[in-house]
Amino acid sequence: MSVYGPDLDLANRLRQWLNPIGVQVVEIDGWQSRGRDYATFDPYGSVNHHTAGSRNGVAPSLGICINGRSRLPGPLCNVHQQRNDVVNVVAAGVANHAGRGSWHALSGNQSVFGLEIEHCGYGDEPFPSRRDDIACRVHAAFLTGLSRPDANMQCQHFEWSTEGKIDFCRDVLLGGAAGFRFRVAQLIGGSVPAPAPAPTPAPVPAPSGGPPGHILVIIIWVSLRQMQLVIPGFMVVLTMRLFDFGKPRCLIEDGIFRLMDAMVHNQRIFAVVSKQRKAFLPTVCAVRKPGVIPGPLR
Repeated sequence: MSVYGPDLDLANRLRQWLNPIGVQVVEIDGWQSRGRDYATFDPYGSVNHHTAGSRNGVAPSLGICINGRSRLPGPLCNVHQQRNDVVNVVAAGVANHAGRGSWHALSGNQSVFGLEIEHCGYGDEPFPSRRDDIACRVHAAFLTGLSRPDANMQCQHFEWSTEGKIDFCRDVLLGGAAGFRFRVAQLIGGSVPAPAPAPTPAPVPAPSGGPPGHILVIIIWVSLRQMQLVIPGFMVVLTMRLFDFGKPRCLIEDGIFRLMDAMVHNQRIFAVVSKQRKAFLPTVCAVRKPGVIPGPLR
């Protein structure tokens, strides 16, 4: 079996994939004869889209998907997925959905099915696993109408497009485009590369019991220039430490600083630099008051 010309079996295949999970398939009047006539429909793959329409309602973009816009005549997809458990069969023929671009040597709207999913296109609108499963099953219905069903021939619009299209919304696409293809492949059989696992964050070492050295200490005495006064003992302490794994950590402890009284003008800086390191990473700024005279610098 293969599709060449209007895909009049599309509604039947959709029901085979969607009825088992309780999704209703609605045939939009005239779907069998709906399609663009500039080319013969000869699909070998499928493209996934979001409508980028209103956030309100279950199917605010259905009319546009059927009839098109002023600059782009309809149909704009073969199948439209609502926000509830309903899928609409829109067109059996060529739909204006893919635009300029390609995927695995396919090009032109006549070479791919198109699914439009009701979604605003922003990551703050959830896309639950239920809706994701419905979408994967629609693409399974597309591809199983071909003589050689292959999930590798399914793509997201952002993979196809040379015009900067961003659908389907990456922020809510579980596992990205590869993860979506992988789920389609699990439905129809065959193999596609498994999605790459999420990177494992580097372990964070436990806090050290004390600073072993390699510390840069800058002590800035704070003066009130306008009043010609100095508040003895107030200081701003910036500590820096370079760890073996290259990440700084704040290690301010009693015993690091020996407090002294002095009067200096604003913005004069006294620094004590450990000679064991030439590179340091800034971490934190702390203000301390005099109290206990700590031990000498280590």
